[in-house]
Amino acid sequence: RKSNLDYAESANPLSFRGIEDVITDFMWGGALWTVGGSRSNPLVTPLANVLFDAKEEAWLKDRNDGYFGNIPIK
Repeated sequence: RKSNLDYAESANPLSFRGIEDVITDFMWGGALWTVGGSRSNPLVTPLANVLFDAKEEAWLKDRNDGYFGNIPIK
C-alpha cells in the first residue's frame, strides 16, 4: 500500500495532480493574502464599517476617505 509520503517523495513539486491542487492553491493564497494585511485588501474597509463607527475611529475615517489607515490591533 502506498502512503501519501511515497507520492510526495516521487512527485514533481511543480506539477498539478488535478482540480484539488488548484482549489488548495487558491485557498492558501487567499489565506496568506488576508493574513498578510494587504493595503489594497477590498474586504478590510467594508468589514470595518460594519464592525466600527467611522465617526469614532480616525483610522476608519482615513480608509473611507481613500487613505491608508493602520488597523489598530486591540
